[in-house]
Amino acid sequence: MKKLILISFIAVLGFGLNSCSKYEEGPSLSLRTKKARLVNEWVVQSYTVGGVDQTSMLPTDYSLNIKDDDTYELTSNGQKEIGTWEFFESKEKLKLTPEGTVGTSNIYIILMLKNDDLKYKADIVGSETIYTYVSK
Repeated sequence: MKKLILISFIAVLGFGLNSCSKYEEGPSLSLRTKKARLVNEWVVQSYTVGGVDQTSMLPTDYSLNIKDDDTYELTSNGQKEIGTWEFFESKEKLKLTPEGTVGTSNIYIILMLKNDDLKYKADIVGSETIYTYVSK
């Protein structure tokens, strides 16, 4: 009887973990908080616009540094954009607000947030744009 209860519990737990992933591409379960996973130095691995790989169009120094104090630095062509970041809509989206702008934010839908992998998408100029990062 105890074996049956244990097997039933494991099956229910496995089904629950498999079906409740916050992000389309996972992870299903993480012991680290979403903020702890997001705070990292990220380098772009791929960049697609409308399903077409445009990674080669980005500068080689393109990187995103998400900091624990809710600020970020985006580096591109030796220039740094500094601003604040925040989760919203139940931590399914990421908002980046550049410093010195009023009411101007970039909104991204998080597709994957793992310890060493980040993937998000945005609708930029009518095309789905997807950024895939790995930790530096």
